[in-house]
Amino acid sequence: CPPLVSLARLDLAIEARLDRNEVFRGPEYRRDRHCAQCPLVLIVQNRNADSAGHGDFFWFSVPLFDDRWPAPPPHVAQDTADPSAKLIYNPGLRAYTDQTLTEGEWVKLEIDLLPHLLAGLRVAGEKGYLRGSHEPADFRITSFILGWEVPGMNRAEITFRNLHLTAIPMTDERR
Repeated sequence: CPPLVSLARLDLAIEARLDRNEVFRGPEYRRDRHCAQCPLVLIVQNRNADSAGHGDFFWFSVPLFDDRWPAPPPHVAQDTADPSAKLIYNPGLRAYTDQTLTEGEWVKLEIDLLPHLLAGLRVAGEKGYLRGSHEPADFRITSFILGWEVPGMNRAEITFRNLHLTAIPMTDERR
C-alpha cells in the first residue's frame, strides 16, 4: 500500500454473514476474557528505512463481530495478548455502520477507512506507541488479517464475500 498521506481514500467493501455462534459458558467463564470475535485487522507500520522508528506499528481494527455485544464498542488500548504490546485502535462498529451481524443475515459494509486510520495514527503517536516515528508520510498498511479470535468456548462460523480494499491516490491537484 502507498503511504497513507498520499491517499485520497482507502475504500473497504465487504459482505459478511454470521452462520453460527454457539456459546458455551462454564463455571470459569469471564466476559472480559472469553468470547468469539471476528475483526478485520490492518497493521499500519513505519516503512521508512531512514526513520528512527522504522518498523514501528499499531493495530487497526474493524470489529465485524463480537459475541459480547450487538455492536462491538470502541477499544483503544495496549495489546496485552501480543508480545509487541502495541496499540490496538478500534473505533467500534458504530463508526462504520448501524448494521449488526445476526445469524443468517448478510451485512454489507462500504467504508472509507482513511480518516479512521489517520485518527489511529494520531492517537498511537499521542499515547507514546510510536516514539521514533514522527512523520505520517512514513506509514503504510503492511498486513491485512481477517478471521476469528476465539479465547472462549464457542462454535462459530462466518462467511465473507465481495471483499475489496482499494487505495485511491490523491491527484496532483489535491496534494
